[in-house]
Amino acid sequence: MRRTLRLDGSDIDVLRVPFIFQAEKDSLCVPFSLWMCLSYFNGIYENSIVRKNTPNFNLDEILKLTKTKTLGTIVDTKLINRLNQSIGSLQFDYNVNCCIADLKKRFDKNIPSIVLYDCSYLVYDIPGSNHAGVVVGFDDYRIILNNPWLGANWYTDIDDFQRSWELEGNRAILIDPITQDRLEAYLNEDRAN
Repeated sequence: MRRTLRLDGSDIDVLRVPFIFQAEKDSLCVPFSLWMCLSYFNGIYENSIVRKNTPNFNLDEILKLTKTKTLGTIVDTKLINRLNQSIGSLQFDYNVNCCIADLKKRFDKNIPSIVLYDCSYLVYDIPGSNHAGVVVGFDDYRIILNNPWLGANWYTDIDDFQRSWELEGNRAILIDPITQDRLEAYLNEDRAN
């Protein structure tokens, strides 16, 4: 589930979340980030029951599920409820005022997170570009993202990231694989219907 990445002379473990490039003109960063995470959980994640039961959605299905329009995706509890109703193998949580420690805990469990931050501020110090990316790694002073605009394993200083994340309220979509007992109950309920 992890691989070693060599950055600036040091080895860093990153999650093997598949990278999917988003054309810069599109406002589809949330669907692309979700697509990357679903691809990880249905193709790479260690639990075979979670892999088997995580849908292999294509982009059109994700756009429909997220109700993404020309100007982007509204990330709120309604979106999280739709995700939870449609993807029984995973539990989604919309976290406002998330912290780096929470993201690191998930990474330590081999679980990616989707973060919502101001990419223009992060890259150019100019506020104004709401964006989403997938957290795939950390070291002592950097965060590594699959950034749908800028590339796979894109890294930046944690402090710089934190400032751009604060502009978006430190929001994150946190994902937890459903425990085996809960997943089996969900599957049995689904079969009964």
